[in-house]
Order: sequence, then structure tokens, then C-alpha cells
Amino acid sequence: MQPLDPLGVPLEGVRLLEASAGTGKTWTIAALYLRLLLERGLEVPEILVVTFTQAATEELRERIRGRVRDALAVAEGRKGDDEFAAALLARAGPSEDPRQRLVDALARMDELAVFTIHGFCQRVLQENAFESGALFDAEVGADERDLRREVMEDFWRRRLYGASAPEAARLLEEWKDPGFLLRQVDALVGPEPVELLPAVDAAVAERARVQAHAAARREWLAGRETVRAILESGVLNRTSYRPEKVARVLAAAEAELGPGVARAEAELGAGVAPGGAPEVREAALFELLTPERIARGTKKGQAVPEHPFFVACAAWLEADAEAVRTRRVALLREAAVYLARTLEVRKSERRVLFFDDLLLHLD
Repeated sequence: MQPLDPLGVPLEGVRLLEASAGTGKTWTIAALYLRLLLERGLEVPEILVVTFTQAATEELRERIRGRVRDALAVAEGRKGDDEFAAALLARAGPSEDPRQRLVDALARMDELAVFTIHGFCQRVLQENAFESGALFDAEVGADERDLRREVMEDFWRRRLYGASAPEAARLLEEWKDPGFLLRQVDALVGPEPVELLPAVDAAVAERARVQAHAAARREWLAGRETVRAILESGVLNRTSYRPEKVARVLAAAEAELGPGVARAEAELGAGVAPGGAPEVREAALFELLTPERIARGTKKGQAVPEHPFFVACAAWLEADAEAVRTRRVALLREAAVYLARTLEVRKSERRVLFFDDLLLHLD
């Protein structure tokens, strides 16, 4: 890093200037502007100055105008205390007329191009409306959050009101309200949208879950007495397999996999997913029926109990968790697509563009 010399810094290429508050950034910009006028021979409309806020653009306009005015006063001998302008004017060759260039620049100050980033984008789009496809009379809004919220509330109503009671209950449990869903989707729709990976097929995952549930149910009905005997045999430690915990595990298995399940599915439909099998409601308890947990819970010196139901139960839990995950991802993708498409439609209908739109349209 080296100190900035406003008379020596090259005017071509990309230059990074680092400065803290109050160190003369605006003065430096005005000085470089003056060099572009006199050394490079650029006209006022050919120089673009971009800053961050509208207030800063107004200040820059005044400072640049004042700098050109002061330099003209030095050139005409009316002012002698501007060392920078004097040194710059002294560089002029015998055939050059810096005074006339300054007079011409002052006469064209109404063409001074000082913009915020978004203001510049808006100007380019308006001046090249046919090439950019931008609307001639589009209004510019600073914040599109209200419109995003409105669109997501529409999606929520469409998705929730047309759902079955069990599906609606799941939506409310997983996503709470449209505001919560919007916060999850927001990053997926924007100038740099995030892609959901990997691509998932919720229908495939749901079929796998239903099949895994059916397999676990078959093994439970065929061997529940053996499973009960294993859990109550004393080969498992009492830390994880206390009698009261075992009783809860067996009751949960009977409730979700026993003979009454089919009747409950047909008659009540409570908690039944689109594929026709209830989702796991006591996952923490069913984890105790997987081979891994059985092995960890077996007392030292005892043979690890094995049973086909333990394997089927683990497969069911895994398939159930995957189905829930893919369903969530599918809904996020559906919401993101709806948000992106509907935003574009409503912006066009209302003839409004927001800051990010200006950048995207210009690109």
C-alpha cells in the first residue's frame, strides 16, 4: 500500500483506493474528474461517477462543479491558492487550451453524470428501453419485501385450502405460517438464486416409505411376541431399556404397526400420508428397536439379539425420515418457483421495478 498522489495515480485500468472517514474521498474524486477533463480530453457526458446514496450524489455534483469553477479561476488568474489546479494546468502543452476546456465543461454541467448504482441502471434501461425490454414508465421501488410477502400469502392459501385435513395439519406443523415459509424460500429467489440439491422426487420417496412401513408391519405381526421376549429378557441394559421404557416401546409398536392400524387408516385417516401409511409418531422410541441400538444396549458378555423386525424397523425409520425431507424440499422448490414466476407477473402488471431488477435487467 502506498499514499495516494492525486496528480500521479494512473487514469487507466482499475484502481483500488482505501480511505477512512474524513480523509478526503470526495475531494479526490473531484480532483480525478478534473484530470479526466484536462489530461484525457473527455467531455462531461463521457465521465460517469457512481456512489452509494442519493445524498452522496448531490454532494459530489456540487464538489465537482466547484472544483471545475475553481480551476477556471486559477486558469484566468483570479485565484492563486489552489495548488492542485495550478500544478495540473502547468502540465498543459503549448498547443492545448485548458481554460477553454474548463469553460466548455462548466457550460455542460447539467449533463454531469453522477448516480447511485441503481440510478445509473435505471437511466440506461430507460434510454435503451427497446434493447433491454424494460418498461418506459416503470416506477422504481426500494424494497420488494411487501410484494414477496403478498405472493407467499397467496401461495399459502392455494396450498393449504386445497389440502386434506392431515396434509394441512402437516403444513402448519412444519411451516407454521406464510411468513416462516417465506424466510426459508427467500434465498432461493433473487439476483443469485440458490439451487436446491440434490434434486428429489417426493413421490418416489413416499412409495419407499409406504413399502418400508408395510415390511415393518409384516415383521411385527409375525414376530411381536419374540420381540417382546427379547426386550423383557434381561440381556439389554436397564439404562436404555428400563421396564417402563420397554412398555412404552411395545405400546408404540402395537399402535403404529398392530392389527388395528389398517382399520384406523381406512376409517379415520388420521395422520395418514398420501401414500396410505401413517408416519412415524414415536421415532425416538422406535430407534430402540433398530439393530444399532440393540447392539449398543446389550449387556457385556451377552450375545446381541437379532430379529428381522429390528432390520425392518431401521429401514422404515430411514425411509420415513427421507420421505419427510424430500417432501420439505419439494414444497420449498414449489414455493420458490411460484414466488419467482408470480413476482415477475405482478411487477409487470403494476409497472414497478426494484433495485435488484435494475441490475438484472441491465446485465
